Amino acid sequence: MKGKIALLGLCACALVQTSQAQQSDVGQVIIPALKNLEIKRVYMAPEDFKPYKGDYNLSNGKTMVLRRFNARMFAQVGTQSEHEIVPTGNGKFSALDRTMQMELTVERDGDITGTMSYIDEDIQKNAAALPEATIITVAIR
Repeated sequence: MKGKIALLGLCACALVQTSQAQQSDVGQVIIPALKNLEIKRVYMAPEDFKPYKGDYNLSNGKTMVLRRFNARMFAQVGTQSEHEIVPTGNGKFSALDRTMQMELTVERDGDITGTMSYIDEDIQKNAAALPEATIITVAIR
């Protein structure tokens, strides 16, 4: 009988702890880190990357450069770190370190437009007090 009473007491304590934990989490949203997501690469022949190589004007006033070196592709925004990118779909690229991703469209006249999201290192340096990454989404013109 004493064992049953002790078991009921433990269950009651567990329920109180669970309800307190749920109350303290109200208003918090947990978003999984990008690092946990798998990048699904697709093959892109070197000649298929040629239309994408070059400099791009971003809607935030910065410039992005896409280049290829041997069999690897790289993207760099302004004076920030260069990131190795891989194709993930038709006109879609993602950085291996998951700090940027972009979707580019080759227009009929050969111009390229699109969007990209990246972690802006310049904002992170200037706002060292902020522990979160600042993700910028821009249009490519």
